[in-house]
Amino acid sequence: MYFDYAATTPVLSEIKEQAIELLNKYENPSSVHLKSKGVKSEIELTREKVAKLLNTNPKHIFFTSGATESNNTVIKGFYYKNKEVKHHYFTSSIEHPSVLEPIAYLNEHSDFSYSHIPLQNILDTNALERTVVEEKPTFCSFMMANNETGTIFPITEIASILHQNNSYFHIDATQAIGKIDVDVTKLNVDALSFSGHKIFAPKGIGILYLKDPDSIMPLFHGGGQEKGVRCGTENVFAILSLRIAIDYFLENFDKIEAHYNLCRTYFLSLLKQKNISFALNESEGLANILSIRFGMKGDAMADILNFKYGSMISVGSACSENKDVKKLSHVLKNMGLEDHEIQKTTRISFGIETTLEDIGKLVNNIEDVLSIYQ
Repeated sequence: MYFDYAATTPVLSEIKEQAIELLNKYENPSSVHLKSKGVKSEIELTREKVAKLLNTNPKHIFFTSGATESNNTVIKGFYYKNKEVKHHYFTSSIEHPSVLEPIAYLNEHSDFSYSHIPLQNILDTNALERTVVEEKPTFCSFMMANNETGTIFPITEIASILHQNNSYFHIDATQAIGKIDVDVTKLNVDALSFSGHKIFAPKGIGILYLKDPDSIMPLFHGGGQEKGVRCGTENVFAILSLRIAIDYFLENFDKIEAHYNLCRTYFLSLLKQKNISFALNESEGLANILSIRFGMKGDAMADILNFKYGSMISVGSACSENKDVKKLSHVLKNMGLEDHEIQKTTRISFGIETTLEDIGKLVNNIEDVLSIYQ
């Protein structure tokens, strides 16, 4: 049973059913053949679907390999486009590594400075405004919703503060897409990133929205694809698969939102019914992500649930598990949790394929693990 949808999602069944047909669209979209032009037209249809999802014009949408590339492109591209400026970047203290590390790279290799803004100062927009006025950032990158806790940032209010102070504003919406409304017109952001594999499309496809495509310097050169913003032959299979996934979310958003709320409510109600002691690290975040502490170490619980019961949960960001040396979650640490609380934290995340029966089995398994190993 899979409860790690925040890390990645299975490919939508509708995509699997059309996979061979999509893979047979092998023609290079840049070629002059009629079939190639047909593939190019289908790519543009996908661009239109993404634009509809985000409520923008297709000319602002660019395909990448994923949110990591999109984040790197806008973070570095804005700097390289405006190298004559004395840059000071803002980011939150709980960002994904694909935001934190490009900024740290620029700091190490360029005439550049940055600040990590504490989470409480971002959620308190008055405190954020004071900091922005004082430090005058040229560029700011915040996630819309956190990948470990589901914490949702007040993006519209933040955008207003930043734009009043002439700061460029990028958001990483990877966890938010498909769970809450993401309307770039209402949000008034300058750039946005997300990955297809978080919304049941294959890995290898990402989106970069740019209000002004000329606001960054491209990282890739050669070929001229994506109007020069992201050169390289398009990943046709992944792009067309993304269109199927977005169609699904556009048609079923209300039902999906209700399903996530039901999963969360049912899971927590079962824990209470069984008198299982727990604590939530975030009580008002995304409905499908639970950062939750039980009475034992989280990594031990995750391992036992996996190997003994076949239930897959996590202890935080999947990306952090790639490090040679595991560290305590920087997200939870910056939220103010003590080390012993972080060590007991697990992340349980639901998806469109999660059933109430699955949730019931997971709670039973958690009860068994705690009764034996706690």
